[in-house]
Amino acid sequence: MDEKFRDIFRKRSTSNTRLLVINDSFGSDTLLSRLMNLNIRSPERFYVAESGKQSGDVMAAVDSLLGRMSAAVAAQESHSRILDARIEAGVLRVISPSFKRLEVPIASIPKLHEAGEAAAGKFEIDRSYLYWPDLDIHLGWEQLRQIVDPEATRKAQRKSREFNVRYGAAIRKLREAAGLSLRSIAGLSDKQLRRIERGQCRSTSKALQKLARAHHVETNEYMQSVAETMK
Repeated sequence: MDEKFRDIFRKRSTSNTRLLVINDSFGSDTLLSRLMNLNIRSPERFYVAESGKQSGDVMAAVDSLLGRMSAAVAAQESHSRILDARIEAGVLRVISPSFKRLEVPIASIPKLHEAGEAAAGKFEIDRSYLYWPDLDIHLGWEQLRQIVDPEATRKAQRKSREFNVRYGAAIRKLREAAGLSLRSIAGLSDKQLRRIERGQCRSTSKALQKLARAHHVETNEYMQSVAETMK
């Protein structure tokens, strides 16, 4: 762990200490005894990372892992980021910087399942998602969580619908306050605008640009007005 990472970790960490173990030279029994001596019982308080020997570049793997953890600690967020991932026995195992774990069967991801386990293992880890260059697939933490937790999917859908309704109501309120009719927004039909204002669909960036022009303001200023109206 380089000095910069240590400084960031000491500054940002809380009393819920996190322990990162790089298993490079210890046998499994030695590693287990050390963890037991630390009185660590919860799996969300530690993570044993693979050394990367299979790639032939151990230090590159370690640096990459620490870089992702450092970025999450510095940003004081980890709920939607990915620290590490591996495929074992047909299961994609994903871990967040706060050491929460997801176990996603490859069979539940059709494109990966069809491609085969060898192709499924060829992914890259960004801070917020896994990327399969050969298959052109991006999957973030929330997407993976929704695959294994249907209730999370339903909650996300409900939250999205509720947001669309509130956002659409704010757009309607601003339009009416400006004395604009449904048919006075150039480039948007009254039917399109009515669907947006009712929350039946999400307002696209192009729609917001057209609404902003109708209000004679820049798009960012218009979006800020919508956000303020939602409060």
